[in-house]
Amino acid sequence: MQQLLFSHPENEHMISEATLAAAARNTFNAVLLLELLLDRQPHIPISERVMIAAVSNHYNVGSMLKLLLARNPGVRITESIVIAA
Repeated sequence: MQQLLFSHPENEHMISEATLAAAARNTFNAVLLLELLLDRQPHIPISERVMIAAVSNHYNVGSMLKLLLARNPGVRITESIVIAA
């Protein structure tokens, strides 16, 4: 799927909040997937849903938070995110 997604520039619109959240939940490649998606579409907003998915993935939470906050330092840490962590 990664190859299909990234081999066609016109597929940029496919990167959605749901796609980022699914990448953040990936147990083995979450950080890599998020990096690829955010490199592909750097201005995509990091939503509460994506942050909750990231903090819920206990295998990669530190690296993902570092990446997401570096890409969007203005992201709000809500009560829901803290509870999910």
